Amino acid sequence: MTRISTAAANAILMDQIFRTQKRVLEREIQVSSEKKSQDYEGLAADSRRLVNLENERNMLTHYIHNNDQVDVRLKVIETCLDGVRKVVNDFKNEVLTFSTNEMRNKERVEYIQKRAFENLKQMDFLLNTEVEGRYLFAGSRLEQKAVDFNISTLSSFQTTYDGARVYVPTTRDGQLENLSVNQNMTTEAKNWLAFSRVDGTSGLSSVTSTSGEFANITAGATITISGTTTNDGTYTVSAVRESGTIIDIATTQLTDESTNPVSISYNDQVSPYATKKIIPTVSFTQSSNTITASQSGALSSIAVGSA
Repeated sequence: MTRISTAAANAILMDQIFRTQKRVLEREIQVSSEKKSQDYEGLAADSRRLVNLENERNMLTHYIHNNDQVDVRLKVIETCLDGVRKVVNDFKNEVLTFSTNEMRNKERVEYIQKRAFENLKQMDFLLNTEVEGRYLFAGSRLEQKAVDFNISTLSSFQTTYDGARVYVPTTRDGQLENLSVNQNMTTEAKNWLAFSRVDGTSGLSSVTSTSGEFANITAGATITISGTTTNDGTYTVSAVRESGTIIDIATTQLTDESTNPVSISYNDQVSPYATKKIIPTVSFTQSSNTITASQSGALSSIAVGSA
């Protein structure tokens, strides 16, 4: 007896065949890929847990990557600090040699000054080390240099910092200070500063403002004054007084004196352990900050750099 299928029965049979083929294909893909599904739709019941696991994995991967970056920066910082330590120790030994065993003639003085500037530039380079676009020693100011002396030659450095009247700030607050004032903040008056000597012996001068513009300036900071008639220059702040209206600055001005016999002692250029003394007649000029001998050549035996 032969069975004759109807159109409906044939459609049902074909649907079963296609579903069977689909299941076979899905199993083949699972076997070949070793994955239950190629998307989250096939893991409806477990997809939330899987997504959480993948997010946790990505976070851990990012954490490890950040640790690797920090490790690189720490290693670079360690190398830089070792370099700074070596620069300081080497120059310390050079200064000890200069002060004890070498003749302090002009050539030796110029040499030690040159070496000091070279070591300063080397420390500038090390402390401004940059990794991945950030300066390692700049704290939170990642895009700003940690050290910036704004100098390129020894002469320009000595013009700004003479070591007696003006020196590089030695405190954190003095070094980080960065501000500019060009008028009275209350009245906006342009003529707002007055200059005077503190006394005749301390070597200090005072700058007085018409209000408290100096309140945020730190003692030990280096400031630059411009726009005056005769007082432009770079100075080291010795003290801040009167609620920020007065600052004392270190100056080394001479007092005008006519010709007087004086005693001048200086190191012997032949023997660094001996001193020489001369008694010339000299005059002092405050405006040019110079000492002039009455007799020509009376000061010629004093070498440049002598103290």
